[in-house]
Amino acid sequence: MVRAVAVVAVLALASTVATTSASVAITAAQASPGDESAFVAAINRIRVERGLGSLRVDGELSGIARDWSYRMAEAGVISHRVDLRSGVTSNWTSLGENVGVGPSVSDLMTAFVNSPGHFKNIIEPRFTHIGVGAVVTAGIIYTAHEFMAVAGSSSAPAPAAAPVPRTAVTSAPRPAVTATAPRSAAAPAPAPAPRAPQAVQRAPAPAPPAAPTPPPRVVDVLDRIRGNPPAF
Repeated sequence: MVRAVAVVAVLALASTVATTSASVAITAAQASPGDESAFVAAINRIRVERGLGSLRVDGELSGIARDWSYRMAEAGVISHRVDLRSGVTSNWTSLGENVGVGPSVSDLMTAFVNSPGHFKNIIEPRFTHIGVGAVVTAGIIYTAHEFMAVAGSSSAPAPAAAPVPRTAVTSAPRPAVTATAPRSAAAPAPAPAPRAPQAVQRAPAPAPPAAPTPPPRVVDVLDRIRGNPPAF
């Protein structure tokens, strides 16, 4: 069986939300079950919004996460466990861890969501179980989130959306369909009979106009040209 361990760097996250330095003395560190539940609820809400199953809270992981949160609070600095497999007895196939420090659950969740590596653990489809530890000291939360995928197990299915009540819709009755006689194609009209050619009677050509009678003087000139003696 191939097992995978996902470790996410948290230096950027710590610098984003931390409000105290590692040198500040740690006093009266106390576990905060309310914050732990708030983290689980926020993570599952993100998963459900994306159609993923909710993570089941695992008691063993929760104990590991709370113990590590105490250690980080005592040290005044966040870090990952050296070996994520340590203390896990379930038949796991994949493990992951997110750690952070900040003033509130809301601030820390915003930082986790805005960090690609941390967000990847939150929405990893293979993970089925989670354990969250949250320890508060001087108003600052140190938290560890342990993720696990168990062989043969699946995350809780996302709750189905509540059905919207359907309103009965009364539609107007459809009008009855009246069958009509089928239309037949009309036969083409017969072509008109060819018209017999008719003889064309032409009017006779008009007679050519009579040549004008030249004046006497012109006639005398013409007669002279033709060699006729003049008439007296």
